[in-house]
Amino acid sequence: MSGGLPPRIIKETQKLLREPCDGITAFPSEDNARYFLVSIKGPSDSAYDGGIFNLELFLPEDYPMTAPKVRFTTKLYHPNVDKLGRICLDILKDKWSPALQIRTVLLSIQALLSAPNPDDPLDNEVATHWKQNEPEALEKAINQNKPVDARRTDNGGCSPDNGDRLLQLCADHELFLASTNFQRKRSFRVTWRPPTTNQPWTQLDHVAISHRWRATIQDCRSFWGTPLDSDHAFRDPKCHMEGFL
Repeated sequence: MSGGLPPRIIKETQKLLREPCDGITAFPSEDNARYFLVSIKGPSDSAYDGGIFNLELFLPEDYPMTAPKVRFTTKLYHPNVDKLGRICLDILKDKWSPALQIRTVLLSIQALLSAPNPDDPLDNEVATHWKQNEPEALEKAINQNKPVDARRTDNGGCSPDNGDRLLQLCADHELFLASTNFQRKRSFRVTWRPPTTNQPWTQLDHVAISHRWRATIQDCRSFWGTPLDSDHAFRDPKCHMEGFL
């Protein structure tokens, strides 16, 4: 991870992994340590409560002299986020300072979910809706991000065909464990994955087990994709997973 990286980025990354922000996970990509996969839990008492919102964050070559590039990859109804996931936040623009850090940016985005600002919009249509009928706009934001019941069979349930949505449907928000090989008498090839991306299911096959994710999953783990009474299935009793088809 440290090859060719400035000490500042190495230090910030190590602190993010060692001391994650409450409700936020951020991990550098295996291929590019300047590219981070981020997920933010929707703040309680907000229209986004109960949701998990994925983002991508990139540190430019001249970071920290210029701000990180950040955008949501999860769609949300918010006056300060446009349809491409771009974010209207002053510290990502003219209020950026080299004294600020990745952590500061992530916490500020989390705060923006708690307090949308329609007076400084990026999506004018959403902002107008927010100003003219805030209760209705809040209801739309809530409904757009409401988790789908994984137990319903008409949405694909917990099956490979529904891989893009398994993150929200089938696993606790603190962890994700996917397995691609449960054949008997063969070693398992498994993928540990925290809820930070909405990658297609097939891509998760190639993510290697990483020690820096173990803290995320150590309290509760499950195998997905195998009968619960299988010799190859094991579950922590604290972890509940529904919707196996």
